[in-house]
Amino acid sequence: MNSINKKDRYLSPCGFPSPAENYAERPLDLHRLLVRHPASTFFFRASEKRGPGYGIFPGDLLIVDRAAAIERDSIVLGVADGEFILRSSQEVGGESISDQDDAINSGSFEAWGVVLYAIHNVRIS
Repeated sequence: MNSINKKDRYLSPCGFPSPAENYAERPLDLHRLLVRHPASTFFFRASEKRGPGYGIFPGDLLIVDRAAAIERDSIVLGVADGEFILRSSQEVGGESISDQDDAINSGSFEAWGVVLYAIHNVRIS
């Protein structure tokens, strides 16, 4: 029986290359696609019942970026009275939040980050 050297233990290409070889794509990486600023991006579970007005439902996974600027029609995650709440922005770049809550009108709402994505389950069960 012939012995095989370690250096001979590799595969060498033979035959014709695959015609699809130039079209191969990298595996889908949701982190690379959805996270713009890794050091300032956080994930939250939505629990508010008022989120559906924004297309966010209880149990949704929210991707929140603290480095993102608050722009017109952004959904902002903020803190009011020690609790995280969702609100829509009213001014471009400002922290004026549109809502009727006393916490916001009294100025105790503090913008924490911008919700960039909401991922929700579409199964009916």
